[in-house]
Amino acid sequence: MNVAVLGAVARPGFYAVAPDMPLSELLMTAGGPVGSADLRRSRIVRGNSDVVNPEQMRKAFDGNKTVDEVSAQSGDQIMIGERTSRWKQASGALSLAALVVPTIVLLLR
Repeated sequence: MNVAVLGAVARPGFYAVAPDMPLSELLMTAGGPVGSADLRRSRIVRGNSDVVNPEQMRKAFDGNKTVDEVSAQSGDQIMIGERTSRWKQASGALSLAALVVPTIVLLLR
C-alpha cells in the first residue's frame, strides 16, 4: 500500500509499505522524527477526517502496532505531530500586532 508520512519527519512523502510493517519502522523509513516531533500529537487522516486520533496513535506506537493493525489504507496520511514552541506562538502574535497597529494608525489619520 502507499501512504504519506507527513509532518515532523526528516523526509516527508509517499511510501510504498507492506501492511505488516510496524509504524515505528515506517517512521524510520521517512527519516525518523525531527527534533520538534511530538508523537503524542500524531494521527492518521483519510480525506478530511481523522481515522486514528492522537490517543490511538500513542497506543499504537507504544504497542508496536503495524500499519494494518491501525486500519491504515492506501492513500492515508500519517501525520507526525510537532511540538508548538512558545517562541513560535509569541512571534506569531508579534507579527500580527506589527501589521494591525500600523493599519489602525493609518486608518485614524
